[in-house]
Amino acid sequence: GTLNNVQYWVDTTSGHPGESQKIASELMSKDVIFFDCAVSGGPAGATAGTLTAMVGGDHSAFGEVQSIISSFAKNIVHLGPSGAGHAVKAVNNTLLAANICSVSEGLIALKKYGIPLDVALKAISISSGRSWVTQQRMPEHVLTRGFDYGFSLGLLCKDVDTCMGMLQESNIPAPSLRVTREIIQVAKNFLGDESDHLEIVKIIEDWSGETIE
Repeated sequence: GTLNNVQYWVDTTSGHPGESQKIASELMSKDVIFFDCAVSGGPAGATAGTLTAMVGGDHSAFGEVQSIISSFAKNIVHLGPSGAGHAVKAVNNTLLAANICSVSEGLIALKKYGIPLDVALKAISISSGRSWVTQQRMPEHVLTRGFDYGFSLGLLCKDVDTCMGMLQESNIPAPSLRVTREIIQVAKNFLGDESDHLEIVKIIEDWSGETIE
């Protein structure tokens, strides 16, 4: 039947897809429709209202919350039923972590060959090895030695752990993602939860005796 006085709950935190599904079904019995609406784009994107929103939840009710979400997000993707938003966010941020690690290692190799890293990044960023890490994070926040993006290592680790849980539940071998988790766990143990997520770079620098600047 139709729901009267229905309310909408839009959760913009990160979370585990299975938990989100449980929350959604519990709230549904109280006439509350739950959307997991994970966001990407960092503090600057939040301020500018240009975040990407990754949304999971009831498709027919999605139109009711779209205008609310568009007040803070520019790109809104409805990904499927409850949990889908949190699932994609966890994988997205694990790929971010993997990119930070692999790009750091690659740049250190280039530095050993005497190649200026700002120029190397320009070439890579218009070639097939590019990622948001080569295009934005490294030039704007690492080469400057600012490490000032504003997203904490602790929060990145939380998202990566969610992804690891998904891999375990699905029994998927994912060696490169698992190695990524090991590296960022080491970084977290050394640097603490509050450090910027890009300070992972410092651990990789430490291993090689080079700096990315």
